Order: sequence, then C-alpha cells, then structure tokens
Amino acid sequence: MMLECSEPSNQTSSDFPYFFTEDGQLCHRDTMKPYQFLFKLNDVHGTVREHLTLCHCITQHVCSLLENKLKLVKVHLDKRTQSDDYSLGFVYMSPGALNHNGTLMVLIQDKGTVRCGVWSWRAVAHEGLDRGSQIPYVRCALEESCVRTVLTIQHVCFYRPQHVIQRQTTQASLLELI
Repeated sequence: MMLECSEPSNQTSSDFPYFFTEDGQLCHRDTMKPYQFLFKLNDVHGTVREHLTLCHCITQHVCSLLENKLKLVKVHLDKRTQSDDYSLGFVYMSPGALNHNGTLMVLIQDKGTVRCGVWSWRAVAHEGLDRGSQIPYVRCALEESCVRTVLTIQHVCFYRPQHVIQRQTTQASLLELI
C-alpha cells in the first residue's frame, strides 16, 4: 500500500515523539532511542496516521534545511488552469541558478510520493539524513560552488514548460534541461 506523504498530518511536529538530532538522526524525544515504526495490526488508521506524520515531519525538516541552512529558494510551478486550485508543485534551486554560467547540479529522486530533497522516507527514518536525503549532495555542490536544483520527479516529468510561472521566463529553461 503506497501512501501519499505530502498531505498535512493531523499531528503537529510537537506531538510527534521524534526529532532530528544535530547529526541528522531521528530519535525519540524522551528516550533518545532511534526511530521505530509502530505497526498496529488492530489499528490500521493509527498506523496510517503515524506513517503520514513521519513523512510530514521528514518533509518539513528537509525543506527547512534546504531553505534556511542551504539557502535554496522554493520556486512554485504554475497551476494547470487559472480556475484550477491544483498546484503542480515546486522545485528548490540556488538563487540565480538559471543565469549562472558555471556547473549546475540537478538532483531528481526516483519515483513515488517522496518530495524534494528526500531519497527515501525509510532511509531517513532509520539511517538518518546523510543516507536518506539529498542534503549531502547539496552541501557538496555548495562547497564546489555549483548552483543547485532539487526537483521532485512527479512535478516535472509529466508537465510541459508552459506550466512554469512566466514572471521569470528563465525558469522555463529549467524544464528544458530535463
């Protein structure tokens, strides 16, 4: 069963009993033990809620790191039509990435419900951010003075460049790279 993890969770991050340590490990707030998923055979809804909360917690933390520590900018893709409320999503990129003449590193995770900056929910939960996220690659690109772009495959593969917000026409060239 594949669950959509980008949906907001009913739990807030303060209700979630786990947090990320400085070295990127997900640990219990009280016991400091590594994350352990609690599968409840007799409570399917509770299991789904925990899974969604975990995914939401990971997504929020990784997005926060991309924006605040690594200084990437969230660039929103346009809606399908003016009357449609469904957004095509967003990508993260270095400020001025599309106008930079140097090396451009583009990170695209494979498939599924994983969002920008994450390779695998399971890997982040059990092995930490260095193994389960794209954070180490973004840091490496930063050290090498590369501009960075982090994409979510479902946000770019099935859409044409005209869906990119036209206020900054250079953003359209991002989709032409793929």
